[in-house]
Amino acid sequence: MNTKDHTYEAALSFAGEQREYAQRVAAGLETAGVPYFYDERAAIAMWGEDLVIYLDRVYRRGSRFVVVFVSAAYATKVWPRAEFRSALAGAIEEKGPYILPVRFDDTELPGLLPTVGYLDARRTPREGIAAALLEKLGRASPQVENRTSTRMPRVSPADFNPYAETQRAFGEIREVLSQRAQKLGSGLVGHAEERGGRGRSWCGSST
Repeated sequence: MNTKDHTYEAALSFAGEQREYAQRVAAGLETAGVPYFYDERAAIAMWGEDLVIYLDRVYRRGSRFVVVFVSAAYATKVWPRAEFRSALAGAIEEKGPYILPVRFDDTELPGLLPTVGYLDARRTPREGIAAALLEKLGRASPQVENRTSTRMPRVSPADFNPYAETQRAFGEIREVLSQRAQKLGSGLVGHAEERGGRGRSWCGSST
């Protein structure tokens, strides 16, 4: 359970090499109306600010979760490392998950324990990460919910009789075909056979 006053539901922390991927995740949050921090989106707000102080506030106290896109580039670049240190400091004050890792490779990130659960970007598309994050935030996307609902098994009524339903369907088909045969004119003969050898034939009449 998080205890801070948050400006953002999620803050994205990544190296430039993963910007395109992070941007698509950000787009999913934008569509869902989730308050989030993504550096390019906050360019005007950061203009003239001391970025060390500003970003420390975002990643340490200003977000409900920090999504860290772990990669070799992330582990070596100055700003991502600074953001991660702030996130680690923020995690100490939390009573539940705070840093949500998304891995692009197996780079060891000092401070990130190997026992922390993560999502694997090598196997999960960007849209899947966004959907998972929305679920973590309790804001599952309508598209995911709709797909789930349409795949729910349909339960037949207690008095459902498959044989009677089949006979009813065949009866409707015979009726339609009989009507069409009559409209087509003479020379057309139709025949339908029911279970038990019983059958029914019809002929088209001239118009």
